[in-house]
Amino acid sequence: MIYITEILKTFISLFVIMNPFAAIPLYLTLTTNMQAEQREKIIKICSLSVFVVLFISAIAGEIILKVFGISIAAFQVGGGVLLSIIAYGMLSAKDEESTSDLKKENSILNKSLGVAVVPLTIPMLTGPGAMSMTIVTASKSHNMMGYVYVIISALLISFVVFLILRSAGKIKMFLGETGMSIMTKVLSMLLMALAVELIANGVRVLLPGLGFVPN
Repeated sequence: MIYITEILKTFISLFVIMNPFAAIPLYLTLTTNMQAEQREKIIKICSLSVFVVLFISAIAGEIILKVFGISIAAFQVGGGVLLSIIAYGMLSAKDEESTSDLKKENSILNKSLGVAVVPLTIPMLTGPGAMSMTIVTASKSHNMMGYVYVIISALLISFVVFLILRSAGKIKMFLGETGMSIMTKVLSMLLMALAVELIANGVRVLLPGLGFVPN
């Protein structure tokens, strides 16, 4: 039962950080005037790319940190600060600015299958925040189970990304601009809470003199 709980916790954390619903406007803008077959390919490539990025972060992330002499606790604090900045940006962002950015991005990028990787997968879905969360989750268990949690969660989130992007048009039509905005604000609050938890856990380890016991 504890395994299912940990997997769900990891999955929900990644879902909140990645916020696949926020990628819908960018996806729809980048795929304007594309054939249905091209859209399907982009969705498949994007879903696979999400899993690959998270998998590599989980497997090689801790090794990279050790090479640079960075502790997991320090990375937790840094990742938490980064997530808090992302969450604040999501809370304070204006819909007008987002629309303008999307139009600018669409005019720069060619309408090719490459948009499935950049900017849809990186940095829209699996940016520094998702990578940070993946590395911390995989390494904090100090055994193979940490990697199992992340890999299973990565598979689940990749499937969810596939379903959401495939239904992007229907979802945006159902929720509308206001509904999409409200959902983003709610998810950003959850992300801010997650960021605070990461920072607190890292500080407990870095500053044991405070009297806290690390989780």
